[in-house]
Amino acid sequence: MDQSEIVRYNTDAADRPRANGSRVMLVPDVCATLRFSTAGIPEPARAQAVRDLHLHERTFLSVKLEPIEPLEPLPDYPLHVELTKRTLPGLAVVSGTLSGLRHAIRPRGAVPNGGGDDLLLAVNVRGCSMARQHDRDLILRDGDALFATRDARGFTITRPTPGDLVA
Repeated sequence: MDQSEIVRYNTDAADRPRANGSRVMLVPDVCATLRFSTAGIPEPARAQAVRDLHLHERTFLSVKLEPIEPLEPLPDYPLHVELTKRTLPGLAVVSGTLSGLRHAIRPRGAVPNGGGDDLLLAVNVRGCSMARQHDRDLILRDGDALFATRDARGFTITRPTPGDLVA
């Protein structure tokens, strides 16, 4: 369904009162969605496509929204990325499956548009991941979650084997 169909549907709904008598309020579509998958990319080109994702994402999203943090393929591990990112003003939700990579969360000051006060809540839905910050490691298994803020050095999340996440 393209945006015009959504607006047309919402416009029709606005003309009808709801059961409680109130009208449907129309709001502009401020949500952006990005989907990325390595499934259709030839294996030799996957590593570079994954490295470049956070750079090319800027062509799809407003400059006010932050791109996905840099992803770095791990040598000697099969690389697989299946991500969906949904954004609203001040909020981004990323879900998907990652394998064979390190997710580098940039340090405070390295993120334009005031990203220094970002909070990260990441749920490791399935699989095993390792978060590293200040020379401390945290192993995340099925159902574990991580809550973090950016600091002067940033942190990494390494996913050598397939894992599902919501962040």
